[in-house]
Amino acid sequence: MAATSCRMRHAAGAGIHTATMGVFSPRGTVFTAGTTDWAQVLASGQDARVDSITRNVIERLL
Repeated sequence: MAATSCRMRHAAGAGIHTATMGVFSPRGTVFTAGTTDWAQVLASGQDARVDSITRNVIERLL
């Protein structure tokens, strides 16, 4: 049985996605999205949660 990537098994907005933001005072902030499809889902506009998380991260980093 050949391995299939998550991208091939799930459409944008489907599957398992995670995000973590760590704030380390006073030295910095780390954001990681546990998916390679974050940009795809964001561009599709199909998941308001991804839009909201992205907006919150950008506002935090500004």
